[in-house]
Amino acid sequence: MKRIYQLEYNPIDIEPLRTQEYYKSANFDNANSLALFSDDCIKGFLDNEIFINMCDLSVHYDGSHRFYGIFAHSKCNKDIGTFVKVSINNTATSPKKDKVEIDSTEFDDYFSVYSDNKIIATQLLTSDIMELLVDFYKKYFLDYEIVFRNNTIYTRFFTGPMFEPKIFGNSMNKQLLFTYYCILKFITEVSQKVNKVLREMEV
Repeated sequence: MKRIYQLEYNPIDIEPLRTQEYYKSANFDNANSLALFSDDCIKGFLDNEIFINMCDLSVHYDGSHRFYGIFAHSKCNKDIGTFVKVSINNTATSPKKDKVEIDSTEFDDYFSVYSDNKIIATQLLTSDIMELLVDFYKKYFLDYEIVFRNNTIYTRFFTGPMFEPKIFGNSMNKQLLFTYYCILKFITEVSQKVNKVLREMEV
């Protein structure tokens, strides 16, 4: 299948409350009180079935920066009825009781997995998906977290501010554009592989 990106860019988040709602639904920070500011939004289809919303996001908690980078979310083709969180080691804020042991030494070297349904977590994180997650991190050394919650995939990338100065202005920063392209490609591949697994899972 040929991949076609049909994306729109807006320097202003025209639906900031919805963006905040989605970010809080992911529960990356396990906190109810967060101050968020979003801008430089991209949305549209990554291929024929994957619709994505992505933005530059700044998150404050207790008066200090909690996160500054890219936040994205896309829909799955099936509701898993639970959550599965994949975090870079030593950065997770999830309860230890939700920790899932994964049978992959290399994956464990980089990531920790949390879920309240360990069977779903191990079914979802196939060897192909774990390999994709590890390869992206090893290639770009970019910290990120993924939360699969119900029928949505939430991802945040610790890039810092991506569009300062604006890359769509007179001077375009090719490195930033390349980073954004790699992230979009990664999200597409993750979504495609997850949807393939979900079609075969009984959830």
